[in-house]
Amino acid sequence: MAFTFPMNYIVNPNGVIPAPHPVESIILDDGVPRPEPVETAKPARRKVRTAPRTSRLNPVQLARRVEVGEQRRAKSRSKLMQAAYRLFAVHGAEAPTIDDVIAEAKVARGTFYNHFKSRDELFRAVGNDVSFAINSVISGAIDEMEDPIERIILAFRLFIRFAVSDAARGWILLRTMPLAGPLNAGAKEFIAAEFEAAFGTGRLREMPMAVAIDMGLGMQIMTIHRVLVEKVGNDHIDLAAGEMAVALGLDPAEARTLASIPIEEDDARAAAAQAYSFPVEKG
Repeated sequence: MAFTFPMNYIVNPNGVIPAPHPVESIILDDGVPRPEPVETAKPARRKVRTAPRTSRLNPVQLARRVEVGEQRRAKSRSKLMQAAYRLFAVHGAEAPTIDDVIAEAKVARGTFYNHFKSRDELFRAVGNDVSFAINSVISGAIDEMEDPIERIILAFRLFIRFAVSDAARGWILLRTMPLAGPLNAGAKEFIAAEFEAAFGTGRLREMPMAVAIDMGLGMQIMTIHRVLVEKVGNDHIDLAAGEMAVALGLDPAEARTLASIPIEEDDARAAAAQAYSFPVEKG
């Protein structure tokens, strides 16, 4: 039989004597005390504070790292835009899906969303680049013309010619222009300035500027579609340009005369327009 006595005491056959240290003992049948260990609190570990990690790169190296990151980001964005362009060239009116673009570009889905929130945002980016390239060529062709109405009619004819000279360009513009109209700020400013100058001649009937621009862009979009689908030629483009001017209020005879002025096949303009079928990288 075993008994437990209070701490500070050890019981043995010779009596009870104080224990020098706090200990709780258990007496077994053989009369020999067995000290029972007392748990003591472990000392708390001190947290070692470490200084924040700092880059060992010097400012030149840091700047180079940022530059490389920007180059990689620009390259992956370009790959996505090139892939969309190639798919439009193959599928035409059947706009590619995000999965189509990812597979064609050979990038991860996360890479796509790092650059674009949606498929339409990607299409607008490609369309913006195409439109900017075409408008750059057109502005050089009409800069020296004094009559703003003649400039508008020629710009209409050239834009459609350049748009459909590469089917992929045409389909991309058809996909994006109905959603956004002029695809960049430069194009919007150019169109607004030209129409304002044209109305200032007094040869067009009065109407809100927005209505006039919508009429011009709407005719442009539908003419691009007809050329791509029905394979009509430049004669149809010129006819549409003349009728657009008539709708704006220009005298029919003058409108058709301006729309039938021969367009010189300037080698530089043709080369500039043809070169921009998008800088596609193989592989």
